[in-house]
Parts: sequence; C-alpha cells; structure tokens
Amino acid sequence: MLSGTLALLLKSRPVQVYAVGKLAAFLSREWNVDVRIGAAEIKLNGAIHFEKIFVGDRSKDTLFYIGNFDAQLRNFSNTARHLNFLIEYFQPKGPRTGPKVIWTLRSDVLRFDNMTYRNFDDNEADPEPGYFDPYHLEFNRISGYVDTFMLYDDSLHFGARRLQAWERSGLRISELSA
Repeated sequence: MLSGTLALLLKSRPVQVYAVGKLAAFLSREWNVDVRIGAAEIKLNGAIHFEKIFVGDRSKDTLFYIGNFDAQLRNFSNTARHLNFLIEYFQPKGPRTGPKVIWTLRSDVLRFDNMTYRNFDDNEADPEPGYFDPYHLEFNRISGYVDTFMLYDDSLHFGARRLQAWERSGLRISELSA
C-alpha cells in the first residue's frame, strides 16, 4: 500500500512541478547559468517528457532551448557519477590538470519535430550579396529521425532518416537520408 501511495504521489503534477523546479534551481546554481524547465512528466516505466527547457550560457545568451523532449530511460547505473561529471565539466574549480576528459552521449533513435537550429557569429564579416553565409545559419521546421546517434568528445556520429528543414535563405531540404 505504501509503494502504491508513493507511486501515485510521484505521478501527481504538483510533486513533479516541485521536483522540476528544484532540479532547474540546482542546475542553475551548479552550472552558474540560467536553467529553466517549463513542465515535466515522469512515468514509473522510465518515460520522461519535458517542455520548454532553456539553458543559458555565461554571456547571458541562449546555449540551447528545447520545446519538447521525450525519452525512455533504460540504464540507471552510475547516474550520480555522470551528473557529477557534467557539473564538474561545466564549472571547473580552476585550471584542469591531468588527462583530457572525454565524454560520450549515445542514443538509439532521436526524433525531431518542428525543431529550429541557429548558429550566428556576428564577429565575421557579411559575405558578398548572393553568396552563402556560413556564419548566420538558421534552419527551421526540422523534422525527421536520427539513428545510432553518438556525441563523442567533440564529434557527432549518426545516420539521418527523412530529415526535412528550411534554411532562412529560402533553401528547402525536402528529404535527406545519410
């Protein structure tokens, strides 16, 4: 009976809102950046849903914003160790010493639905009129699938399936698989 009551309590919206608020505040303090999470739903089977995830950078700009994020957690081993690693990675206590820290993020499948990607570097000169501007990219309405996704150190590895996007210049990618 106690476990059933605990399960219902953990599933309740007020408890999840409270927990997500605490998580965002903790991450903001630990990373010394603005972290906000609009809403969350955490199910007992390990499925999680977050809305309106905002993480700022130390220049008070947007590092990333995710409108909706869904995941199925399957492996909970060493969770505290990985969280501590992320905290130390984003806020070192001084110059790093010792070997370089290499971290890996893996996922079997990622699905994108109406995502936006922006990469602006205002320190670069504007190109000649009519030329491609690699320093001011904005892709909107990105949809599709990525499988066998891996972020290893500073490299991305993945297979793209049925990706679609519109670039701000008017370029439309109707289907990209690679």
